[in-house]
Amino acid sequence: MVEPSEVNHEDSSWLYGSLGGATWTRQLSWKKDRWPFGLFQYGNALLPDGENSTGFLAVSTVAVTPGDLETSVWRVVR
Repeated sequence: MVEPSEVNHEDSSWLYGSLGGATWTRQLSWKKDRWPFGLFQYGNALLPDGENSTGFLAVSTVAVTPGDLETSVWRVVR
């Protein structure tokens, strides 16, 4: 989520990934769109809840550019 705070000065949402959980790296990013936080939504990249054994990952994005109100499906490479 792109939400300004004392510790968060960034204007992008990121999706991190890890093989094994020890080292995490940024895989994807989306920049907050031009509409102000106070009047519109924070930028978000949302992941679905629950079990997934398909090898695919769905990510829905809101108030980011590019990709406002989009759902993307990614093949997970292991």
